[in-house]
Amino acid sequence: MQASKAAAKRQLKSLKRALKTAKSRAGATTPTTTTLRTFSATAGISDGAAAPNELPQSSGANCSWSSWYTTSNYAYVWPTAGTWWEIYCYGDGFYGTHLSQWWHFYYWTPATGTVYYGTWRKPHNQNCMWWWDVYNLAEYGPYFC
Repeated sequence: MQASKAAAKRQLKSLKRALKTAKSRAGATTPTTTTLRTFSATAGISDGAAAPNELPQSSGANCSWSSWYTTSNYAYVWPTAGTWWEIYCYGDGFYGTHLSQWWHFYYWTPATGTVYYGTWRKPHNQNCMWWWDVYNLAEYGPYFC
């Protein structure tokens, strides 16, 4: 179990590096600045807030959890002004009707508990990544093609 967590974390770090350096294809969009500001304010934590001790309820059984960590990057990529507790679930298998890798992202605050806010996915038959954004009910991408 620990090995799969480490592998998922390495893959996500690789995704972050790739997305920071790669230009998205023509026509690809990203979550708006307003979305990032709103999310940052909603999910923000105060100094000294303790790490949550709960795991979210995943929508799939084929899931490997990261540890809780603090971050300021929405979806592990887009920087914001806030900081929050975050955890992700890595999965590999069927995502809908396609074989894919995916990372479900959740944030936590004392007021809201754990909240799902989006998913990175990479279909096995493509080299591109896609971001499903809960706040906009929209998919963004392709990235890293």
